[in-house]
Amino acid sequence: MKIPTIRYYGAILAALTLLTVAAVAERPGQRGTAPTAATGGENADRFAKYNIKVTKMADNLYTLDAGPTGVTFARVGVLTGPDGIFMVDASFEPLHDKVVAAIRQFSNAPLRFLVNTHVHPDHVGGDAAFAKMGVTILSRPEVRDRMSSPTDMFHYRDAAGFPLITFDGPLTFHMDGEDVEVIPMPSAHTDGDTLVRFPKADVIMPGDIMRTSGFPHIQGSVNGMIDAIGIAIGLAGPNTKIAEGHGPMTDRAGLVAHRDMIITVRDRIAKMIQEGKTIDEVLAAHPTAEYDEKMLKDQPLWYGDGEPEYKTPERFVRQMYAEISMTPAQTLKPLLLPTGWSRDANGNPSRNPNGDSVGPGGRR
Repeated sequence: MKIPTIRYYGAILAALTLLTVAAVAERPGQRGTAPTAATGGENADRFAKYNIKVTKMADNLYTLDAGPTGVTFARVGVLTGPDGIFMVDASFEPLHDKVVAAIRQFSNAPLRFLVNTHVHPDHVGGDAAFAKMGVTILSRPEVRDRMSSPTDMFHYRDAAGFPLITFDGPLTFHMDGEDVEVIPMPSAHTDGDTLVRFPKADVIMPGDIMRTSGFPHIQGSVNGMIDAIGIAIGLAGPNTKIAEGHGPMTDRAGLVAHRDMIITVRDRIAKMIQEGKTIDEVLAAHPTAEYDEKMLKDQPLWYGDGEPEYKTPERFVRQMYAEISMTPAQTLKPLLLPTGWSRDANGNPSRNPNGDSVGPGGRR
């Protein structure tokens, strides 16, 4: 079967990357190697406290979450059945044994496939351990390129964990009674985001392109994130469960509200930039004010050390400002949508029978 190639033109801005390096810089014991007493003993203690919670989403679809430990855990998806197990994300490497033990609570089927939704270590950290069990790892090319590059901030030290298969276009896995859709997203949370949909179970796992815990972290592009969430909205029905990477699960209405929040804040910041305001003046204007209580409520101690950028909207505002100030909001570079999607009259992604992939990024 020929897989269509999709090219994305999201803005990966040098200034934006510099602003966010501190937030995602490598911490000991998170990338393809277990923590040691010399470099990561504190992380070993932290991971020992994790309690994996299993949630049954449908007859043969489950999610794994961390119990109430006060630290982050990237949600893992597990489809099981006679054809073996299909997974979404791997979590941290030191949690591999706990993740496998949680899976064995409901299935003894062989682990076969694992799709990474993006490159961050709380999603790919366990890749090598799963690969050594015979699991086939799949990702976007951008994920593998970053993991395999010694100079990349997301370099993964164990080559066994590099994804075996990469894809530029949508894939479908026909297994365990499901037709699992693996859909590349525009450059959004990162430059290699992927959404996974389980249509029969009516569940969407969008990775970190949206979150219900904390403001968005944009290492891809603002309009790409708006488009990616718009695609998820187009795929969701009134009863669809959205099992995003972090925070309480939501629904289609939650996706719409999250997208509209990003658009509102983007447009406020763009207006202030047009007025000549500096980043300090924009921060002082507090463009996220009415969203703070909801987005910052019950924030976990991310990576175990209570990083302040997850406790305030400042990083989100700075990322927005950096991108928009370098590329005016009215002329942000158009983004291509996946095959089979175009834009409605408002510029939002929508299914398109003729398969065109055209249009500007995001609703204005």
